[in-house]
Amino acid sequence: MMEVRLFAGAREAIGRECLTIEVGEICTARVVKETIARMYPEIAPLVRASRIAAGNAFVADDDRLESAIETGKTIALIPPVSGG
Repeated sequence: MMEVRLFAGAREAIGRECLTIEVGEICTARVVKETIARMYPEIAPLVRASRIAAGNAFVADDDRLESAIETGKTIALIPPVSGG
């Protein structure tokens, strides 16, 4: 099990600050995004366009998250943002 913090449009659309998702032994950022997209198909395009952060750094979709989970780093789904 993994806890994922949500921000911006994802948090507003789902109405929650955190999700607990079930992942397998090998967990990548892509797996996290695919799992959330399956759980909430209404925001799947937003989830697929989002990035995963572990601690204070973004990770690539193919990066494994096991060490981040083991060290207690926060895993977050960060939707694209714009502003000025």
